[in-house]
Amino acid sequence: MGKQKRIMRKEIAAAEAKLGPGKTVSKSMAKAIWRAKTQEAKQKRKEARHTKALNAAKVQEAYRRKEVTGEEVSLEEFPELDTKQHKLRVEKAKGKLHSVIRHSRITLRGMVNLEKQSLARKIRRAEKTLQDLKKAKNTNAAEAEQKKMLSESMIAKFQEDRKFLDEVNIEDLLECFMYKLKRVNPTLRNVLDITPLTPELEKLSKNEVI
Repeated sequence: MGKQKRIMRKEIAAAEAKLGPGKTVSKSMAKAIWRAKTQEAKQKRKEARHTKALNAAKVQEAYRRKEVTGEEVSLEEFPELDTKQHKLRVEKAKGKLHSVIRHSRITLRGMVNLEKQSLARKIRRAEKTLQDLKKAKNTNAAEAEQKKMLSESMIAKFQEDRKFLDEVNIEDLLECFMYKLKRVNPTLRNVLDITPLTPELEKLSKNEVI
């Protein structure tokens, strides 16, 4: 508002200079000048928003094309990518990414440990069930054998999952997580490169234990 008033005073002073010495701008003329300047500023803001939206759409399309086809984004084709504003967005996204990586590493490590503890409890319960079945008397032999096989199968599956979690690399898990995050987060997707996962990491990202 202060800036608009300063511009208004300059416009009135310019109008009075044109009218000649000793003459002042009337209230109606001042209002007309104010309305004209307000309308001009509104139109400029509208055009700026429109241009920004068009540029954003072009940039998004460029990065989408790069992600899908591997086609590189050309700064000649999209000069808005080389602007100071875009560089600031990249720096901001990188700072945000650094913070997310730091916290995600801690969270993933905690989740893996919790899952390992959960699997250990499941293994103990399944082993206890198996022992109880072996000690049980006066039970249907076929049904008891079926339950034993089920318990043994569950124990083997839980032990396999536990071994996988013991051997999994947290940094590999983190890379899979960040890849998915970049794909779904517009801020990160539009300003940062998305490196495809290696076949090994792709397989890891689809593992049902994770």
